[in-house]
Amino acid sequence: MHSYKTNIRKENNRNSGKGESSRTSKITEEIAKSIIYDLERTTLSCPKIAQKNNASINIVEDIKRCKTWKHLHNYKHNIRKEC
Repeated sequence: MHSYKTNIRKENNRNSGKGESSRTSKITEEIAKSIIYDLERTTLSCPKIAQKNNASINIVEDIKRCKTWKHLHNYKHNIRKEC
C-alpha cells in the first residue's frame, strides 16, 4: 500500500529538473545559451536580446541575474550589470 507522502515525493521529483527538463521552462537550452552569449559578449540591450531570441524581457533579466539557467553560466566572467 502506497502512502500519500510517497506520491508527493514522486510528484516533486518530476518537477525538479534543470533547464529544459524543468516543468516551468519557457525556453530551450539553445536559446538560453544564445542569451548568455549576447549578455556576455555583445552590447545589445536586454529588450533587443529578448526580441532577437523570441523571449520575454523577464527571462533575459533572470538569466542576467543568474536566477535561472545557472548551470550554463560562467561565473568568472560575470555578466554585465546594466542592460
